[in-house]
Amino acid sequence: MKRVISGFIILIMSVLLSGCTEDDEPQLSTDDLLLFWTDRDGNDEIYMMDTEGMNVTRLTNNSFNDFNPQWSPDGKKVLFESNRDGNREIYVMNPDGTEQTRLTDNPSLDWVPQWSSDGSRITFISDRDKHYQIYSLKPDGTDLRNLSNYIDVDYNPHWAPDGNKIVFERRIAGSMEIFTMNKDGSNQVRLTNNSANDYNPRWSPDGSRIAFSSDRDGNQEIYVMNADGTNQIRLTESADVDESWPQWSPDGKKLLYCYWYHPSPLAIYMMDPDGKNKKLLSTGSFDYFDYPQWLPDGKRIIFSSNKYQKWDIFTVDVNGSETNLTNGSGNSHLYFIR
Repeated sequence: MKRVISGFIILIMSVLLSGCTEDDEPQLSTDDLLLFWTDRDGNDEIYMMDTEGMNVTRLTNNSFNDFNPQWSPDGKKVLFESNRDGNREIYVMNPDGTEQTRLTDNPSLDWVPQWSSDGSRITFISDRDKHYQIYSLKPDGTDLRNLSNYIDVDYNPHWAPDGNKIVFERRIAGSMEIFTMNKDGSNQVRLTNNSANDYNPRWSPDGSRIAFSSDRDGNQEIYVMNADGTNQIRLTESADVDESWPQWSPDGKKLLYCYWYHPSPLAIYMMDPDGKNKKLLSTGSFDYFDYPQWLPDGKRIIFSSNKYQKWDIFTVDVNGSETNLTNGSGNSHLYFIR
């Protein structure tokens, strides 16, 4: 879905908007703008750039750490985390960095925020009730709810494309299992049931299937199942190599995933949703990376890694052509949400 912004951000993106005037009120999709955080000016602050690495703009400026930014579905707000008030809390601001507003206020950790598909709610993780639980609130910080309300850990929530359900992980007897629930926390349904770890669930774009990672057959592999938990199918089979963190392409025709050599290097692969046509997209002498994700155009993947010592942000297209967007300007990271 295209998200549109105008005003101040349009004016500062002068290269992209050459020939336009303020009176023209041009519109630029946030699909063309990347939010990231970097320590290039000292501590971690939030910046924005276009998908070619140009027109870098700083959005936050303080002596603390601001990180994990993401656009609202309509492009009118930026959600992020900060420790500026003593511990990790959730904030929101305008796309030009103004009106930075704190949404949560608790001595426990509040983190990993996510917008609902329609932008009407924000989910996040907090250990304010002893174990990590899934909470939601309105974008103005009101109407706080504990959605999962379980006796042990609930983690990694992701909204269904239609915004009516949330898929998440729950720890049961020491292993992680995959559940879904309604957006209000009701009707919690267990989808996986075994003694292994099933984790990192991701909805297909049409909401009919869920890709996930599991070590049920020994090492970590990629699986897919129907949204109700039926028809669980293993897609990858690589002995002594872990394959995990699947991500659907915007059109649902490809799955991106991570290939973990032991001990290194790491690699990024792509395959069809039935496990066929596996293709290497990127590898190198890097030990870590922020989990790769698709750009909205479905033609490129974006990720950050330390393959050149410092953490940089890269794009790689479906043919394996790679571009470094930040080129060693501090340590730069992306918020992994998809």
